[in-house]
Amino acid sequence: MGDMRWVTVGAKDQPGAGFIQEPQERPYGVEAIFRDDNGNWYSLTERSEELDFSKPF
Repeated sequence: MGDMRWVTVGAKDQPGAGFIQEPQERPYGVEAIFRDDNGNWYSLTERSEELDFSKPF
């Protein structure tokens, strides 16, 4: 996915932490979902210049 690099320093050693969804093309950019070791979910997003509604949400 472009020039994006995904780094999970130490996450693989924490129970329950890691990527829930690998990077995917969305209408608003590239998104990946990450869960930390406390169970919180985060959306990591690289915005695109314009919306592209030909891609799934």
